[in-house]
Amino acid sequence: ARLPHSSLFWPRKGQTLDNYIRECDLKTRTDVEKENAHFYFSEAIISAIEQIKFTQQCNKYFGQSWSSSVANMFSPCETTHTSSSNSSSSPPTQQYIPCNSKLFLNNGTKSLNREISLSDQHDETTESIADSSEPPNNFDWSTRSSVLSFNAQESSAEAIALALMETWKNFKVPTAPELFWMIPHDEDLPQELLPLPDGISIDPSEDYLSNEDGQRILCRGNSQWAPPREQLVFHIHQSPNRDSQLKKQGYLCAGCGRHVEKGFAHRYRYCEYTGKYFCRSCHSDKKSFLPSYIITKWDFSSKHSVSNFAFDYLNRIYSDPTFNLNDLNSKLYEKNKQLRLIDELRWSLFYLRHYILTCRFAEEKNYQQILQKLPSYIYTDPYMYSIQDLFKTKSGDLIKVLEPIVINLREHVLNCPLCYAKGFICEICMNEKDIIFPFDLDITSVCPG
Repeated sequence: ARLPHSSLFWPRKGQTLDNYIRECDLKTRTDVEKENAHFYFSEAIISAIEQIKFTQQCNKYFGQSWSSSVANMFSPCETTHTSSSNSSSSPPTQQYIPCNSKLFLNNGTKSLNREISLSDQHDETTESIADSSEPPNNFDWSTRSSVLSFNAQESSAEAIALALMETWKNFKVPTAPELFWMIPHDEDLPQELLPLPDGISIDPSEDYLSNEDGQRILCRGNSQWAPPREQLVFHIHQSPNRDSQLKKQGYLCAGCGRHVEKGFAHRYRYCEYTGKYFCRSCHSDKKSFLPSYIITKWDFSSKHSVSNFAFDYLNRIYSDPTFNLNDLNSKLYEKNKQLRLIDELRWSLFYLRHYILTCRFAEEKNYQQILQKLPSYIYTDPYMYSIQDLFKTKSGDLIKVLEPIVINLREHVLNCPLCYAKGFICEICMNEKDIIFPFDLDITSVCPG
């Protein structure tokens, strides 16, 4: 049976290097594949740079019109210069020599090695990096920060590789298939002979499909394994039997799909968020909070062992308002006094906003700016909470923020002639002196319809 592999696809024929790097969509990859991408792209960048430098050296030594007879000294070399009959009418087309060429085949070419080596030393001391006719042999990272103008927070293999390619944008970079790869791709070569681990699938057809336009579409796993989804889990998993759970998983790591023998099953770690077992590369025994415990038991302890995937996902959604407490656990308001007080303050803001945002006097007094500094869901959707909001509710920090805002806005509405005129008179007692407002939650209630 085939297992899911953790390698990037091979470049298409004629595909440029930057297009190949951008097409590798690392955002949907597993952690192992993201790490391996650094090796893939490093190999490609180094190969491209060395190939450019090698071609420049040959052009310098033999001249721009060096012919295929000279190129044949190098094995395996591939040149596609124009024929001698056409050389007088059109300039020769410069082609790149693969970097795996054996530059010196016999003693007769040793002098060439020495002369090119001396030429390199001379170039490094006399020519500037800024000269567009020569590749920068000694790249000064401290003085070329503007070239590497990518986001400092973005340390992905794709971003680093594309930033490095900016240094060579004035040169003709070989296409990705022309580069020398440590493990060359050969469609006729049985994939089982490649030196890859047995626990990794090496069938490239399982990861990609082609649409009508011939573009490759990344498939999410296969019939045996698929990487975990980014999804909210609201129920508490009961610790299962290790053997039975791994049997359901096909003895595959839930994170990367690596196979484990039954004798080594005890080395796999259980993720309390996903309820599955992961290998130690995908599970570093990190501790985290669980939304299911917070919503069900109001338990904020960060003692739960989760996989690296779950840990990163929970931290990423920490400040996202994704939890509707009214739908998930409405009884939580009855059990927790702090949460009940926050609910009242947010509903007050929900009704106060209609007065504040339509009052020109509130704008002059910066009350509109004070309200709009809050996240919009705080006063537009009182039932929605983020994990961060729930933590601040428990600590009391959210009450300290919302309570003074509600007091100031309420005072403005009661004293502002424009806002006060928008109040309501009770249709039963018809007391014009006792104006009622929907944000007075103690004495009024709004029809939910």
